[in-house]
Amino acid sequence: MPSYIGEEVTSGGSPVIWTGQVPTSDTVVTSGTVLVSHLVATNGSGAGVTISVTVHRALSGEVENVYSGFTINAGTSLDLMQDRLFALGGIALMGADTLHVSAGTAGAITLTAT
Repeated sequence: MPSYIGEEVTSGGSPVIWTGQVPTSDTVVTSGTVLVSHLVATNGSGAGVTISVTVHRALSGEVENVYSGFTINAGTSLDLMQDRLFALGGIALMGADTLHVSAGTAGAITLTAT
C-alpha cells in the first residue's frame, strides 16, 4: 500500500506527496514505497524554463529519465505524467527508490507531486 508524506489533499482527492520550488541542483522529491500519479509543474516566470525528472532505482542502481530538459512555457501549468506512465497508474517507487527533479532556473517552477 502506498504511503504519503503530508496530509494536504488536492482537488482531485490525491494526497500531496511533495510541493515546492524546483532548484537547479538535483533534488529528491520523495522516496520509499509510493505511487506518484501526478507531477504538476507551474512556471510563474516570464520565460520558458526546463525541468528534468528522474527515478533512481535502489535495487539495480539504474537511473530512469522521465524528462530531460523539458520546457515548461512561461505562465503555464502542466501535468508531466505521460500516457505511458498512466498505463501503470503513475510512477511506482519501491523500497529505497527516489524521484529526483531539477530546473534550468532556480525558483521559476513550482512542482506538486501527488
